[in-house]
Amino acid sequence: MAVTIKVADEKIVQQVRKESELMSRSIGDQAAHWMRLGRLVEQSPLFDMAKIKAILQGQESPDQLASNEEAAVYLGMFEAGMLEENTAYTNEQQAYYLKRQQQGLGAGLDDVGKVVTQAEINARAADEQ
Repeated sequence: MAVTIKVADEKIVQQVRKESELMSRSIGDQAAHWMRLGRLVEQSPLFDMAKIKAILQGQESPDQLASNEEAAVYLGMFEAGMLEENTAYTNEQQAYYLKRQQQGLGAGLDDVGKVVTQAEINARAADEQ
């Protein structure tokens, strides 16, 4: 049974559209996929969701996270629009992401919108120098 869900946040709608094209899914299938993943993360014993929520709210430092929890926090910050170019970061956030970049951890989008690892981004930058 199909159900219509209204999403008021246009940024999320655009992200679903873009990702659905990259992953060759319909927009509805992409949204459902992300909902299932989010539910799995929230229910997983591998994640301390209280800690992740506290970090996303700026109440705790991300330095105490396990690597799987770091990924959940990063994705949460990205979805909340906190990781955009015009965003002001705290010194702690800047240091945290610089450390991750130097270690080749994380992922991002290349110039054509393909998901690539931070290690690939670092290697390309080194090749260009």
